Amino acid sequence: MEIAERYINGLFLIWGIRFISLTDNIDTKVKGNKKTRQINALINEWYCEDLSENIRCVFRRKMEEGQVLTSFAPYGYKKEMTDRTRLVIDTEAAENVREIYSLYIQGNGIAKIAGIMTERGIDTPSMHKMKNGEKYFNPNFDPDGRKNGHWSANTIRKILCDEVYIGKLIQGKYRKVNYKNKKVVPTEKSSWYIKEDNHEAIISEECFEKVREEMKKRRYKHENSGGKGERLPYAVVCGICAERFEKISGEKLLCGKCGGSHRGNGCPLHNMGTKETERAVREKIKENRRKNADIIKRVYEDMAAGKICRETGEEIIKRCDSEIEKSTEKNVKEVVVKKGEIFLIYL
Repeated sequence: MEIAERYINGLFLIWGIRFISLTDNIDTKVKGNKKTRQINALINEWYCEDLSENIRCVFRRKMEEGQVLTSFAPYGYKKEMTDRTRLVIDTEAAENVREIYSLYIQGNGIAKIAGIMTERGIDTPSMHKMKNGEKYFNPNFDPDGRKNGHWSANTIRKILCDEVYIGKLIQGKYRKVNYKNKKVVPTEKSSWYIKEDNHEAIISEECFEKVREEMKKRRYKHENSGGKGERLPYAVVCGICAERFEKISGEKLLCGKCGGSHRGNGCPLHNMGTKETERAVREKIKENRRKNADIIKRVYEDMAAGKICRETGEEIIKRCDSEIEKSTEKNVKEVVVKKGEIFLIYL
């Protein structure tokens, strides 16, 4: 309503545009129907708001009853053929879920488990859905097949932390702000819809709790070994495989092992610590500022000697000044690491 009013009663008049709607009997040239169209717009607004709330009420009731509202079932399950709101075990995928839990309890790290699953040639959740004919879309899925079949540490972590595998259904963790805005925000835990024993469990509660306790132990062990690092204000990306550096399993370093190397995509294994990255970024910033300062000095000398005209020289100096001004650590958006050298991308 606000946007329509801003255009019809504001911007269109400024731009000299006459707006006519035959169905709603709107004509911006006729001043007499301005109030009428504003009332109609308000009534339409109320209708949309009421309709949105009614749909939300239906969804809430369904979540209270334990009906699955997601488009796709979690990995290890599939939707029942006769009732698409119920989960049943997918035998093939469920065995892989059990194996992931077993490997973790045996002492394997999350990244190592991802490597094991990749080496065994087990289909990733995305590939499994697609092979089963589901119209599933993953923005990280590689159409050319270069990285297909490579399990990520993040996928393993989600499986190990998801209570759906002990038969518990949790919904309502996120909600849309309102019907006008597609932005999704997290909700308070007290607002979640939790249904115990909603479907057949793949993992026993004892096994799930054992994994949870083991995660806490490994996290505690690292935090007390002095390995805690600070979150960097920029992304660190591998210049070879274009993957972001990820947090190493069980550690707090946020730019440790190259994300591509432990997915098995052919990128050579390399590490980069937080302090090392910060130091390299500061040195690169100093180098950029020094180079631009040298260019400005040479331009002034060439202008004085008459080698370049004043307009060209001032344009070059202006660009160099702009580069120097933005060459600060807070303006760094992304750090690209390639063969021991880094390249900075600014905001």
